[in-house]
Amino acid sequence: MAGAAGTAEYSSAQVSIAAENASKTDVAATISDDPVTVVRSDAAGQAIPRTDATVTWTYGGHTGHTVIAVAGHAHRGDTVPVWVDRDGRQTDPPLDADAAASRGIGAGVLLLVAIWSSAVALVVFTHRQILRLHTAEWAREWRLLTDHPLGQGR
Repeated sequence: MAGAAGTAEYSSAQVSIAAENASKTDVAATISDDPVTVVRSDAAGQAIPRTDATVTWTYGGHTGHTVIAVAGHAHRGDTVPVWVDRDGRQTDPPLDADAAASRGIGAGVLLLVAIWSSAVALVVFTHRQILRLHTAEWAREWRLLTDHPLGQGR
């Protein structure tokens, strides 16, 4: 069942990723300002330099601009690639074929974990119910023994 769900998600993801990727175009954007390097620290305290620059591009008669990460040696006037959608707005780069496989595997594993968790919950619930009934039966038997001690009739 989980395998079938994973396969279905993989097939669906292939189609949607292909359609999404078809709507993206790589354009040459020009760095319009001097790049700025900022040093940030990661969780371990390591310094991580990042160079950002404002870039502009023209696509389909529309001009766009944004701030993106560029190489540390980039200068004003250099060209860098930017992915845009059909309207010329910046978008994420196209996904590769591995993304569909990852989605399919993720869906299959998620369903498998859900099924296993449900099975474990059912076993635990059933065990507790049986234990509750068992404890109630023992309590009833002890009451009978206390109400009618051995050898005193019944």
